[in-house]
Amino acid sequence: MSLIAWDTSPSTANSYVTQAQATTYFADAIHASAWTAASTGTKDSALVTATRMLDRSQWMGTIAVSGQALQWPREGAIDRYGDAIANTVVPVPIREATYELALVLIQEQGYQDGSPRVSSISTGAGTSVTFASASGSKTRLPRIVQELVFYLLAGFAAGWEGASFGTDPDDNPSDFSDPTLSDRTEPFG
Repeated sequence: MSLIAWDTSPSTANSYVTQAQATTYFADAIHASAWTAASTGTKDSALVTATRMLDRSQWMGTIAVSGQALQWPREGAIDRYGDAIANTVVPVPIREATYELALVLIQEQGYQDGSPRVSSISTGAGTSVTFASASGSKTRLPRIVQELVFYLLAGFAAGWEGASFGTDPDDNPSDFSDPTLSDRTEPFG
């Protein structure tokens, strides 16, 4: 499989990033030994597969250019601070999600097909296999990838107002800031 990076050829790209960009990203990462050990072909395949998996998500906004090869760049996308993302770039979180997902695919060969992960195998009087989760199921995207891109997803953008714990979207204090509103001294029967 030949990797064609978005930076090189946006109209025919099959990856958001190059292998060199991924190697730079992982250069100081403590969890990247599998990336370093992988062959060039495996790295390219992992980046292309990661891009395909990300492109299955429902992102906010619309594609920037009709017929573009990938889902990013997009019109109408905003960053975590509510600022517009330029429709001429692949945002950093999408690039980082591509790197991290590619690494997961290299580390866990069965990740994409949903094969359950084995956490332990015992031998002796009897043989037992323990799966990483009770059901053996996994989410489509690993947690680290979800954390990088959650605010770029279409469903998140529709209801997000920038609220945080203790405030409402209009920057008014919550009921928790006024102790009289939460004082419950009356008896509950």
